[in-house]
Amino acid sequence: SPRRVRSLLREVVETLGDRRVALCRELTKLHEEVLRGRASEVLAALGDRDPRGEVVLVVEGAAPTGEPSLRAAVEEARGLIEGGMRRRQAATTAARRHGVAANAVYAGLLEPGN
Repeated sequence: SPRRVRSLLREVVETLGDRRVALCRELTKLHEEVLRGRASEVLAALGDRDPRGEVVLVVEGAAPTGEPSLRAAVEEARGLIEGGMRRRQAATTAARRHGVAANAVYAGLLEPGN
């Protein structure tokens, strides 16, 4: 709701941090407007006024956490193999989920003692 945009921007800053946002108003219409910047900057740009019309707030996603884990991908692939999946397909599936190379997962499955 346009009446809640300022409070929502304050909540974004308090809860998620001062992420980048885009406040879009009247999309696909004659008076389309987009305010971009950090949540605090867009809040300051709004001042005391509430935007009019239909609004959409797009909030930047969270930063990736940590490095992709080859070990976790290999373990997941092993579980998929135990469930009946072929080795190459299991390596490819687990690699996609963990953001690592499928060949590395496959090689990890072939290592002795692993």
